[in-house]
Parts: sequence; C-alpha cells; structure tokens
Amino acid sequence: MALSNTTNTQSISGNGNESYSFTVPFFDVTDIKCFEQLTTTSTPTELTKSSGSAFSDLSSGEFTFTFTDKTQGGTIFIKTSQGAALATGQTATIERVVPFTQEYTLQEG
Repeated sequence: MALSNTTNTQSISGNGNESYSFTVPFFDVTDIKCFEQLTTTSTPTELTKSSGSAFSDLSSGEFTFTFTDKTQGGTIFIKTSQGAALATGQTATIERVVPFTQEYTLQEG
C-alpha cells in the first residue's frame, strides 16, 4: 500500500464528544500518535496508546482507536490528561509516524 501524496496529520477541535473520526491512513496501529493541546498557549503533549477499544477503557492521558480499513483512518477515542473528553477550545492532533527502516540491502554499483 503506497501512502505518497497523503496527509499524515489531522487536527481535531474538541466539542465534548468521546470519539472523533479521523482520515489519516496508516500501515500499522503503532504508527498512529495522538497529541493533546488543552489551551491555545500550551505545548502539545503526547498521549499514551491504550489497548482498550472504547472511551470507558481509557485512563487519563490515553487514546485508542478502531478502524475498518487502514487506508481510510477510523474512529479515535481520547481521554485528556485531565481525565475527560476533549472539551470545546481544546485540540488534538492525530499523526502517522512511520519508522525509517530499510528492509533489504542494496548492492553498491
């Protein structure tokens, strides 16, 4: 699956919901990172990926997501470091971070 010419980040504006749709395609579930920004002047903080499958499974500062097709994104559940859903005025950023690896050796010349 090629992901060239696709966006690797998506910003989400909070509105008090426990889940949000995202459209960032990915190769593996470990490629998705989530960052919260609780105020417009705060520094984004990375949330921890949980093994749960719903908002109720999360502890403070965690996220999880479900998907049907990795090329289409999915639904993300975010519990902020304050232990609540993403509120109005708060934002989250979903980002695909793929490790730089070379799976084969190239011969010189």
